[in-house]
Amino acid sequence: MEKEGVGSNNVSGTALSLDIKEQGGLLKGNIRPDELFKLAYENHPIAVPIIDRYITNLAIGMVSLQNILGIDCFVIGGGVINSSQYWWKQLLTNLNEVTDQPPLVRKAMLKNDAGMLGAALLARENATNKRRGE
Repeated sequence: MEKEGVGSNNVSGTALSLDIKEQGGLLKGNIRPDELFKLAYENHPIAVPIIDRYITNLAIGMVSLQNILGIDCFVIGGGVINSSQYWWKQLLTNLNEVTDQPPLVRKAMLKNDAGMLGAALLARENATNKRRGE
C-alpha cells in the first residue's frame, strides 16, 4: 500500500508497523518499531530502506512545517524517542540535506511521558481556573 505525503501516515509508530507488515515474512513476526530501528542500525538489508524512508519523510515534514509555520525548534517525544540512539544522527544529517537552514531539534526531557504530564498539568490548570471563576 503506497502512502502519500509526509504526515503522520508516514512518520509514526503506526506507519512503521504497517511497513513491517508489508514486508511479510521478510522480517520476523511481530517486530516492534524500536526493534526495527535497531535492525537498521545494524545494517539489516530490509530494515535499512524502511528506516531511511521514515527518517527522510520525518525530515521533509519538519522542514515543511518550519517553512509554513515559522517553527524554530522541534521537540521530539513519544515512544519513538526511546530508540533515538539508533536514528538521531541520521535525522540531523537528513535535515541538513533537505535545507540550508535546518530547525533546532531536541529530545523531550520527559521522553514518552511528556504528553501525559502536559495533559495532567493542563487539566489541573483548568480545574484551578474554574474554582477561581475564570
